[in-house]
Amino acid sequence: MAAAPMAQAAEKSPYWQCVTFARSITGMQIFGDAWTWWEKASGKYDKGQAPQAGAVLVFQPTGKMRVGHVAVVSQVVTDRIIQITHANWSPINGRRGQVEKDVTVVDVSDKGDWSKVKVWYGPINDLGTSVYPTYGFIYAAAQKGQNIGQSLTASIAETFTGDKAEANTAPVPYAVIKANDAKVAEKKAIEKVDTRAIEAKLLAANLIDAPTIPVKKSDKPAAMKTKAVVKSETASKKSDAKKADTKSASKKLADKSTAKPASDTKADKTKTDKKVASVKSAKADAKKAA
Repeated sequence: MAAAPMAQAAEKSPYWQCVTFARSITGMQIFGDAWTWWEKASGKYDKGQAPQAGAVLVFQPTGKMRVGHVAVVSQVVTDRIIQITHANWSPINGRRGQVEKDVTVVDVSDKGDWSKVKVWYGPINDLGTSVYPTYGFIYAAAQKGQNIGQSLTASIAETFTGDKAEANTAPVPYAVIKANDAKVAEKKAIEKVDTRAIEAKLLAANLIDAPTIPVKKSDKPAAMKTKAVVKSETASKKSDAKKADTKSASKKLADKSTAKPASDTKADKTKTDKKVASVKSAKADAKKAA
């Protein structure tokens, strides 16, 4: 019974265009079809390829979406996943032109520049099958963008829920339709996104590359080395010591082989002395003969 007033309020809500809703939430003074916002923002607002809370994501026109689409970033979940609040996307209670809050959007571009995205589709309660090209993000002023991102959910819940819903002409957000109390809606405003499940699904479909995990150097202290490592190091040290001993022994042997024995040296000296004595004797004999 509690959900009945909310459903009735949804039925009474007007048909919202995405551009009208985005302009009313951000205050950006840009008019015209959604896809023209990208060029019209030049010179008035900063633009880029990185999502920020409060920024407007501009979708390019496609065959199914001839005038493009705009959506306001509620929060940045990861570098590849954001949540948006936008209008006129999923049909709610069989009606289009409704507001959806904190809808998951996933970047499936090759370069991670948000040039291609997949958007959560309410009726199937999952990411849609289509991949949408985008131009990028239009940024509100820094402080204003931060305020928009932080208060977007609360302001929508306060404005479009409870007894105020019937008096207000704004539509009921998709995530608030089943709520029967503004406080409950506010607590459930930012739902946790199962990023692992979404990324696993995208990896399986080859829409994104597997993340690269850096290999960390081991910080295991020397005292914690395994027995096998210690044994190997010990064997290596012993081998080096053995080689050093072998080299030293070889050098000593070589030196010994080149040195003359003491007996040989003495014999050489005796021969020399005999030669000297013989020469002296010959000189003496020659002198006597003369």
